[in-house]
Amino acid sequence: MIAKRLSLRLLATGSAVALALCSASEAATILFDQESYVTTPGAPLSVTMSIDYAADEQMDLFSYGVRLFGTSNADDIVFDSVQPVASLNFNGVAGDGALVAIMTGEAGVKGTINLGNEPLQTYRGAELATFTLTIGATGNYELSSDFFNTLGPTETIFVTGDGSNLDPLLTFSNATIIVVPEPSTAMMLSTVALFCCAGRRRNSKL
Repeated sequence: MIAKRLSLRLLATGSAVALALCSASEAATILFDQESYVTTPGAPLSVTMSIDYAADEQMDLFSYGVRLFGTSNADDIVFDSVQPVASLNFNGVAGDGALVAIMTGEAGVKGTINLGNEPLQTYRGAELATFTLTIGATGNYELSSDFFNTLGPTETIFVTGDGSNLDPLLTFSNATIIVVPEPSTAMMLSTVALFCCAGRRRNSKL
């Protein structure tokens, strides 16, 4: 009888948790620190990714993984480095240093809290990692974000401190990068145009 009551209580608790998760369309959004960026060709650009929990609900993280990739002119986007936030710059039982991968037009980072801490200290901040990139040509570029999956389709990536899986309830965002000519180049072109106009005026008076 006691075992049956415990089973019913666990079933009711599990159902309540499942109902709460299903009722929330999203638990959090993975955000860029800006919706759009303006830079010049070859200049380093820092892009910081954060987690924004829904309804101001402060949650904590045990692990995470984010990938950035270009969806337009991706070959022109060169990722130079990825710096995880210090509290998540660990790779599980492997210790220091989150897993970072940099490829053509994309980069990813996946890390955990420090498993060497006793007791474990889950991450309650917002920032996840900062990606530094450069683009050599002017134009508009689109950056997208997604899970950084390295272990196959069944991998659980975003895990909270109590072991809950956030992956089905996460939304990822996009951003635009606008690469404009360097100010010195634009100024030089303007100066040349002014001299040309002045030359035309002098010639018309002669």
